[in-house]
Amino acid sequence: MERYLCERRLVHIATAIRDQLILLKARRLTEVGSQIESFITNLDQLNAIRRKLSSCVAHQWVAAGNTLAGQAVRIVNEFTYATGGVERAVDAFKAQVPPLREVFLEIRQSQKEFGELRYDPECETLSVVTEPIELDGIHRG
Repeated sequence: MERYLCERRLVHIATAIRDQLILLKARRLTEVGSQIESFITNLDQLNAIRRKLSSCVAHQWVAAGNTLAGQAVRIVNEFTYATGGVERAVDAFKAQVPPLREVFLEIRQSQKEFGELRYDPECETLSVVTEPIELDGIHRG
């Protein structure tokens, strides 16, 4: 585990972090598609109920129509959840991946600010070492 990292090593670490952020953004895009698919499934179910309701009206099947109306209400209530899922997925996807230079500068600034920066390539972890922390007389590390 390295403690003080040279500029070249910082660039390597920044590249690895940025690559992971790009992969995260791709997973978030997949989640957007998944949430939209869920929303479309609700629409398809509602459309199927609409067609069945038309048959119920044509044949005056009031009891069956009542059952279908209950199913429609349940699906419409699920729209709120499905819509929220799409919105959350899109909001998460909107987060921009910073340029490599920006990631590098953040890491370099952390090293300057905290003095000791540790990178463990096996665990792919980057950490800073701080002075001991004490809060309300209790040692926190």
